Amino acid sequence: NKSTSSTTNKSRSNKRYSNNAKYIGDCAEKQVLTYLKTAAGHSEFDVAENLRWVAQEGEKPGYDIEYTNSAGDLIGVEVKGSISKNFSNFELTANEWSAAKQFGDRYALVLVANVDKSPRFECFWNPAADSSFSAEPSSYTVKRLS
Repeated sequence: NKSTSSTTNKSRSNKRYSNNAKYIGDCAEKQVLTYLKTAAGHSEFDVAENLRWVAQEGEKPGYDIEYTNSAGDLIGVEVKGSISKNFSNFELTANEWSAAKQFGDRYALVLVANVDKSPRFECFWNPAADSSFSAEPSSYTVKRLS
C-alpha cells in the first residue's frame, strides 16, 4: 500500500470530453430551448407554460430545461450535444439518470447532433425505460475511509 506524492493526486482534465464540451452543450441546449419556444415546439412537446433553462440559471435538477405541460405536469428535458453527425454513445450523470427514472414519461432526452453546422434533434421520452438504451456505470467515486 504505497502513497503517491501530492503532485499525482492533483485533478486532471477528463480526456473523454473535447475542450469545447461546455460550449457545445450550451449551444445544443440553446437550440432546443429556441425550438421549444416555437409553435411547432409547443405542439410537439406539449409546452404550456413556465419554460425555463434551469441549467443556465445554475440549477442541477437532473435536466437542463423544464416546463409545465397542458396537464399541469412538470417536464424535464435533458439535452446532449455533439459536433458529430451521429451519437453512438453519451454520458448521463448519476443525477440525470436518477431524474430520468423518477420522472419516467415526463422526462425527455434530446440528442442534438451536428450542433455547429446543421443541427439534427432526436428525442427519447422516458429513456430509463427505453430498451434501445443500455446504461452502465462509467466511473465511481472512491472515498478514503480513514
